[in-house]
Amino acid sequence: MTHKLYHEIYRPTVTAKAAVLLIHGMAEHSGRYGDFAEFLCGHGFLVITYDHPGHGHTVDSEKELGFFRKENPAGALVEGAVEMAKYMKSLSPGLPQFVLGHSMGSFVTRLLISKVNFDG
Repeated sequence: MTHKLYHEIYRPTVTAKAAVLLIHGMAEHSGRYGDFAEFLCGHGFLVITYDHPGHGHTVDSEKELGFFRKENPAGALVEGAVEMAKYMKSLSPGLPQFVLGHSMGSFVTRLLISKVNFDG
């Protein structure tokens, strides 16, 4: 990735039983999943949400909204997801790893699971 992706980490107050990566859809941002992430966290899951390039806190101005990058834009989405999946695994070694993608995030998830192993 050419820039750092904005992300949030939700850590349970008890020992985590698994880790979940949430991948948002088009024209969304990770903040829309905050309540769901807190729900999962309250049930013992470590959760990571992040903003795709061109979304949410990853942009500096409204002009950048929706722009991933000029060359291989889909690759930017998958590279970001791989980066976040590896980061999640580094925070939760030995825990089962899960990923959930919504809308465009489900397409990113399909490409991600061909590159990174998850438990579900």
